[in-house]
Amino acid sequence: MRNKEFPKNAKCPLCRGRIAPGTTTFTADLDKGVIIVHDVPAQICGQCGEEWFTNEVSHQLDELASDMRAKGSEVEIISFNMANAESVKV
Repeated sequence: MRNKEFPKNAKCPLCRGRIAPGTTTFTADLDKGVIIVHDVPAQICGQCGEEWFTNEVSHQLDELASDMRAKGSEVEIISFNMANAESVKV
């Protein structure tokens, strides 16, 4: 998963497949805990499956991980939509 914003009808830089908006599940091992975030907006290649997040989405995922660390949680499973009341541009 990488940070990038693509123009409409963009081609995947890895396989030249078509990139389209969608959602994915983000997981991260944070040494003392694991975070799983469902329904994360992403740009996804229909051919190879590579996923990209906008900088805004990446920043919000970082904030969710920081909040988890601050709470001392070992496991967090959340929906991106529920965790972020604001609308996010894909």
